[in-house]
Amino acid sequence: MQRNDNYQVQQHQANTHQQKSQQQQPHHKSDHYINNYSKLNGQNYDSNVRKNEKTNLAKRKPDHKKSSDLDAIKSSLDAGRFRLLNEMLYTQSSKESLDYFKDREVDMKVYHDGFRRQTERWTHQPLQIISEFIKENENRFKNATILDLGCGEGQLEVMLKRKRIGKVIESYDLVSLAPHVKVCDVKNIPRESESVDMVVFCLSLMGTNYMEFVQEANRLLKKDGYLVIAEVTSRFTSLSLFQILIRQMGFKLIESVIL
Repeated sequence: MQRNDNYQVQQHQANTHQQKSQQQQPHHKSDHYINNYSKLNGQNYDSNVRKNEKTNLAKRKPDHKKSSDLDAIKSSLDAGRFRLLNEMLYTQSSKESLDYFKDREVDMKVYHDGFRRQTERWTHQPLQIISEFIKENENRFKNATILDLGCGEGQLEVMLKRKRIGKVIESYDLVSLAPHVKVCDVKNIPRESESVDMVVFCLSLMGTNYMEFVQEANRLLKKDGYLVIAEVTSRFTSLSLFQILIRQMGFKLIESVIL
């Protein structure tokens, strides 16, 4: 039987626009070393001796160019691993991904590092948009129970607790990359039915069975609860079809924003 509960969906999408890059300036130890060397020996060097000393020490400086090349190679390899892991997460079930990452926490860290670098270039930050939406409706969610499913590093929970919004906030993902993140397959959350006021999916509808995640959110949400989804439009073969499927589960679309 189809549920007639009134639920609500907010849809966000984000596109990349801007790119930031930072390059740390190398720290040269030679001048500091020369000053210490002079003090230790208590000698007064004439300008020629000091000049020769600097020249000799200069030869011992680290090869920053070589180090930079190695960093570039590592960055390129990590980017390649991120793309492979990203494709894997989209093309297999959440159960298969949970099993894969069980003994490969490093791979999940590589994935999230790459994910962070990618989203930092976006003009609009989905997580920030969701946080602002909750803040704007603070009276409604002040004592709410909020679940962030596929939370990554659990930043939404950190943001909301900093703003003192939400009575209970829980973060779930395949791997715990922060102490407050609980490990599980998000299609099967260890919670009672109709016990949650809001479920958030922020760029986390990954896996061939992602509609099972939405079904699980439907089970967890109280009547008049909120389902908040932020996702890139390319995730869906048809966005309108996805919205139809959501409605068929008993949700009511209250806002759809394409950025």
